[in-house]
Amino acid sequence: KGLYHSLNITHRYHYFNRLTMFVRKSGPPKLRGKAAEVHHLHKVILQLWLRHYNEHIAVHRQILLLLRLNSKIEDLLDEYRQDVALPPGPAKDLLDSCSSMCHLQSLLYDHFSQEDVQLFNYTLKTHDIIHLAAHSHQINPRLVWNFCGESNMGILKQLGSTCVKGVAPEDACTKMLHHWSY
Repeated sequence: KGLYHSLNITHRYHYFNRLTMFVRKSGPPKLRGKAAEVHHLHKVILQLWLRHYNEHIAVHRQILLLLRLNSKIEDLLDEYRQDVALPPGPAKDLLDSCSSMCHLQSLLYDHFSQEDVQLFNYTLKTHDIIHLAAHSHQINPRLVWNFCGESNMGILKQLGSTCVKGVAPEDACTKMLHHWSY
């Protein structure tokens, strides 16, 4: 709470006092929360890690670097959030930071998977961030990336279910795309 106050973060993560903030009934840990709360969490986690990490442990240094790269990426995206595309210099910084962060994430995943611990999993989202960063000089990732894709998928699911009723299966896609254009 003190870090939130000192960093002047308005949207605060409210689940710190619960184990359910990341422990699920099954599967690996997964952070839960609203997008606005999770968005600025990187600043707090970086400061907490700086207080408690051990600089003599290699994996701790890798985690610190990953957190710093993540924070740099978020700061870049926040700085240029109003732009349609990032200028060439920041776009290159974004791509370099994303590539390095994803590489570190892969190394950390490999390290922890050898110990039968599922941490730093990489997913389709990890792959997507590289593509978004690679095209950031053409279009800002904030304009095209729907956080986790869940709300977009929900809209498409609802639209698809309304377009298949009373239509031949081969015509459902055409009808859905026609409605989606509206």
